[in-house]
Amino acid sequence: MSSPTQKPRPPWSAPNGVYETYAANCHCGAHRYTVKISPPLHASASASAEAYQVISCNCSICSRNGYLLVYPAAADVTWQRGGEGEKGEEGEGEGVREVYEMGSRSKPHWFCRRCGSSLGIDIRRMGDFGGGGEKMAMNVRMFKDIDLDTLEYKKVNGKAMLTPRYEL
Repeated sequence: MSSPTQKPRPPWSAPNGVYETYAANCHCGAHRYTVKISPPLHASASASAEAYQVISCNCSICSRNGYLLVYPAAADVTWQRGGEGEKGEEGEGEGVREVYEMGSRSKPHWFCRRCGSSLGIDIRRMGDFGGGGEKMAMNVRMFKDIDLDTLEYKKVNGKAMLTPRYEL
């Protein structure tokens, strides 16, 4: 655990040069995107002896929304449909991505306005913890054809790490 004078270390896996791209979407399909990460979610004997450790955080929002997070570079998240401000299928209404901010308001959480799926968190405003403005936190639960029981997890004590603490 970090001391009060020490900044918390970012929890993500260090890239190892082996990348894999995963297709993802919300439940209703209004958001479709790809996420490229290194190392891949599953270790490959021929490519890498390690797998990405998916973050399971116990902070209030992660535990309530069931976030299981990976942290790709922002440039490695490509929206095919439902990106920020995109109109609905008929071009009516506002964008289909809803934003919720809490606490310090430095990390907007993205949800689908139609089905409520928790897509991810924009952590670029979090300084070093946000990868120097280059990282996103994307919910693996939105990835297609991923068996969550086969992934490696790293538990993070977000309740103690992130401030200000959010309580109702």
